[in-house]
Amino acid sequence: MFIKLAHLEEGTHVFTEKDNAETVGLDKKMFAEDVSTKVTVDKRGVNYYLNILSSAVGEFCCDRCLEKFTKEIISESNIIYTEDITLVDMKNKDELRYIRNEEEDIDISEDIRQLISLSVPLKMLCSEKCKGLCPHCGKNLNFGDCDCKNEIIDPRWEKLKGLKFNINKKE
Repeated sequence: MFIKLAHLEEGTHVFTEKDNAETVGLDKKMFAEDVSTKVTVDKRGVNYYLNILSSAVGEFCCDRCLEKFTKEIISESNIIYTEDITLVDMKNKDELRYIRNEEEDIDISEDIRQLISLSVPLKMLCSEKCKGLCPHCGKNLNFGDCDCKNEIIDPRWEKLKGLKFNINKKE
């Protein structure tokens, strides 16, 4: 996505665009649908304050039950593009980008790709209530219980099974 800087007047400007995932640099197998982006640009002198809000629908595999599902990934970030090289040397240079004063537009496709990629959770679940797979037979427990015995005892503790304790006994 390109933001045209040439002839951009002072103040706030809003740009919206839909790009396919491949144009932004995302895996088109995972993100088959378009990436929607809304960019609010606040131009103040040689500084361009961008608020980027992107969303993409991706197809993922649940980490508990291994079923495929779709989920919308939403990301938002603020980035400053500036012609002032002294600002770029500051500590928060992750949010600062230097642009030359002769540049007519900026390409924020890489910023969008990074924002969406970093917003994908490390643990993907089809739902918070996902029961996962039975560790013994592999049946998806979201579709019903399996016939496996739930009581599996470590063989090292098997001999303790015969012990009985009376905790109410008074001596």
